[in-house]
Amino acid sequence: MGVRAGAWVTIAGRRLAIGLALLAACDQSASVHLPVGDAFEADRGREARPDGGAAAVEGWAVALGGPGVDGVAAIALAPDGNLVITGDFHGIARFGEQTLMATGPEGGGVFVAKLDTSGRVLWATGLQADARMAKDLVPRLCLLNDLAVDAAGNIVVTTHFTGTVAIGGTILTAQGEMDALVVKLDVSGHPLWARGLGGAGPDLIQGVAVDAEGAITVTGMFDGAADFGGVKRVARGLRDSFVARLTPDGTVRWAVQAGSEAADTYPGANSWEYGFGLALDGSGNTYVAGKFVDKASLGDFTLTAIPKYGYSIYLAKLDANGEFVRAEAAPEQAAELVRPRRLALEPSGRLRLTCSIAKGAMRFPFVATVGLAQEAFAWSFAAVPMLGEGTAVVASGGETAVTGIMSQGSAVVGSTTIQSAGGNDVYVARLGAANEFTSAARAGGPGDDGGNSVIIDQAGNLYVAGWFSGEAGFRKATLTSAGEQDGFVWKIPLGEP
Repeated sequence: MGVRAGAWVTIAGRRLAIGLALLAACDQSASVHLPVGDAFEADRGREARPDGGAAAVEGWAVALGGPGVDGVAAIALAPDGNLVITGDFHGIARFGEQTLMATGPEGGGVFVAKLDTSGRVLWATGLQADARMAKDLVPRLCLLNDLAVDAAGNIVVTTHFTGTVAIGGTILTAQGEMDALVVKLDVSGHPLWARGLGGAGPDLIQGVAVDAEGAITVTGMFDGAADFGGVKRVARGLRDSFVARLTPDGTVRWAVQAGSEAADTYPGANSWEYGFGLALDGSGNTYVAGKFVDKASLGDFTLTAIPKYGYSIYLAKLDANGEFVRAEAAPEQAAELVRPRRLALEPSGRLRLTCSIAKGAMRFPFVATVGLAQEAFAWSFAAVPMLGEGTAVVASGGETAVTGIMSQGSAVVGSTTIQSAGGNDVYVARLGAANEFTSAARAGGPGDDGGNSVIIDQAGNLYVAGWFSGEAGFRKATLTSAGEQDGFVWKIPLGEP
């Protein structure tokens, strides 16, 4: 395993190589270099706001939201080639020509919308869910909502709720502080069914995937005792991670857990064990990535965290019946990797996982590539060429792309310097087969901006979704938020980057 040679960070005029035991002396003035191929500045290429006309534009960016705090958490490609997004909003928000009013706690809610490939909103609908946690996150990684689209174009959205909610004709009451929520909608955004999962404590879903038959797999975190549609589980420590599979009609087929009895001895969020990244193969197997503390049980596997930190990233494979058939902790050389985010399975059979290295308030994004052909997982790592946070990865048709947050400072990508315009910016980068970054771009303004999700269409175009505040540049398009913070969708044509 290793980090690609030639990557470095510049701090106070000193050029230091990037390794996985990373740079205790980092500060806000650091700039990062990773050798790549062609690079693109944020203002290069023709960009335009969608005008509602029939002609598609080469690239575009569209704002979604209102006077409150809003953001897009996830984006997916529908079978008809259109785009489906979900996120959270507060108060009144506009989605194209449609206006939604949030009806959740403290004026928050979750939205689902469909856009065509020119950025025109086809429809938008609101769900009565709890958006307060997402609103309080800084920087605003809206990863408490996720979505997937099945082969028929039906949409599965995951989020969480409190109290009693009405979704379509279904009334749900949370069993405790906060329950996980799975909602299935038809191609026009009408709810087909909704199911709550959880118990007395806070329970969250943080990743969802749908297979070719429409079965739904989710992963996340539960606290104490939880009921997964009749399958009951009790956390070994304070909080455990879980993986569950539901039939297309919402019946829970199985639910399994992973966790440590020692989790409740660790302070604060260090005690949280959770599943985050999720990917399915064509044989019904599930790959899941998450975090555990101390010594964790995953079926018949026992994983031990690196003692220096007390927690580690795990990667596991489950068969179609929910049995753990493989589980490993990330290797010791990756001890400082934290925050596993999204997992993608490449057509070649490799996994890509976005994660970060934490040094105080600083974050250094990395992408882990994991080979599956051998008896043990084969790990290697590539540094995303900037300071910030890695939030999402996608693999499609031999292409892999990542997005996230670029912190203050500059990143040298090949011969081009990408300069942050403010506190946090959006970045997107393409990753080659040999773990090299082949191109990158950024967007944003002087406010707080970031990417939460990215997809690749069949033509190789990128679509990035996230949040921005104030005035932000997306190449030659300029968006202005309607309030404190809005969501965005940004199209980057093939070749750019």
